Amino acid sequence: MSTPQERFKRAEDVAFFKAGAFGPPGGGKSMLAALLIIGAYRRWKCTKPVMLFDSDRGGKFLKPLFDHAGIELLIDDESLSLKALRDDLLYAEKEASFFMIDSIADPWSEVCSTYLKVSASGRNYIDIGDWPTIFRTWEKEFEIPFKAAKVHAIWTSKPKGLYDSVVDIEKSERSGKEVLKSMKVDEGATGGKQTEFGPGLTVECRFEIRQGKRQRVIEVMKDRFIQLNGKILEFKEPLTPGGEIDFAELIDNNPTFQAFLPHFARINPGASASQHSFDDDSSSVFFVAQRDRADNEFYARRNACCDEMQNLLTMRFPSTSGADKAAKLKLTNWLFGTTVWEHVQRVIPMNDIELGMYELKIIFADNDVLQNIVLWDGVSAPPAEQKLRLRDQAEELKMTTMTQSASRRPNEKSEFDRLIENSARRQLPVAGKAVLSDMQIQCLIDLAKQAGKSEKILYAWLKSRGISDLRNESPRRFEEIGKMIAAWLNTEFSKMQLAA
Repeated sequence: MSTPQERFKRAEDVAFFKAGAFGPPGGGKSMLAALLIIGAYRRWKCTKPVMLFDSDRGGKFLKPLFDHAGIELLIDDESLSLKALRDDLLYAEKEASFFMIDSIADPWSEVCSTYLKVSASGRNYIDIGDWPTIFRTWEKEFEIPFKAAKVHAIWTSKPKGLYDSVVDIEKSERSGKEVLKSMKVDEGATGGKQTEFGPGLTVECRFEIRQGKRQRVIEVMKDRFIQLNGKILEFKEPLTPGGEIDFAELIDNNPTFQAFLPHFARINPGASASQHSFDDDSSSVFFVAQRDRADNEFYARRNACCDEMQNLLTMRFPSTSGADKAAKLKLTNWLFGTTVWEHVQRVIPMNDIELGMYELKIIFADNDVLQNIVLWDGVSAPPAEQKLRLRDQAEELKMTTMTQSASRRPNEKSEFDRLIENSARRQLPVAGKAVLSDMQIQCLIDLAKQAGKSEKILYAWLKSRGISDLRNESPRRFEEIGKMIAAWLNTEFSKMQLAA
């Protein structure tokens, strides 16, 4: 990265003409761009050809203008893609005096359709959350290179105020199916706000009906030289007495270019252009917190459990009827003491979520139990005996499942090993004092249960080693205690069995 001393230089004149013109079909955007290019080409005595990215397939209609002016026009009308546009822009930097894009609306549409094709969403529409990704891609691949390119360039585009379809979340939730609504994406749909006001000159082309005749009007939206800001210019194509276009007047005198001369007069093509660095960023000023791999695994398991429970509930109660909704709420309340699913995802301890998932599977396997819960009023406390029995069955199912999972992968760490490693790195303060968290204590209990030891036997063994209460132990001792328990399970199983 260069230093400030290297970056600061004496201010130079603007070296390259950059402009944009937007407006409805028939507003004169392409004609305006061609006339400005021809006028500037002659003023600056350029020698290289003019290159046109012709996604509108209208470049050949401009050929008579450039032929009359004696300027070579090269047209690329084979592609609409953003990639082709970027490649053409880089090529024009070396081989052209001017680069004209007519229009950027087609590459923009291609970017949107390609995004839907390659994204993993499976949707056939762009959701409101997709736009930031699309805008950033467009900015990186077109907007910034366009402004930095060392070639005179101008683009045309469709009008502002375009709309696209997004999901209406509120109506979709009420109806149980996806409902789309229109969202205004404004000029962003034709290149983004940064592009519209990024060039040195931005104009809107339109036509107005006056006394039954169309009048072409050009409004200067932005002139960075502050010469033409807000000006409204009116033009008519000059005609010969025979009613044909007067090319001598239109091109040789070029009143359109003359109207914009105050802007062009302040551009100095001989000035040195700024050198932009595309690799320079602000990564060094950010503290990038690398979340521990164990934390990633922990949250992935948590989300997977919640997703599986939601899927099980939806498969059993798929409709949006009041009865199915009530059944899902009652089951959630029975398992976790709340009807708010976000509370389950964010607040309920991980061990309770896992047990709740296994408990839900047991409930769905027993229609009588399921029917009792569905008939429960959801307000009174659930029967304690039934709750306790289901929880014991869930713990047994969890143990069996995890043991089978570990036996299928003999060379991998077991679920309990990973759980202990994860918890050893996640030391949570409790009540102002650093002690073992509930999750860490549960890890130690589960480790013992994996080998067939009950919680009572574990605490008896810990007491014989001078550890009377795990809740008073420091997180620093978590790994040490875990290793002690693991060694005991491997070497002192018979002795402890007798002691119990």
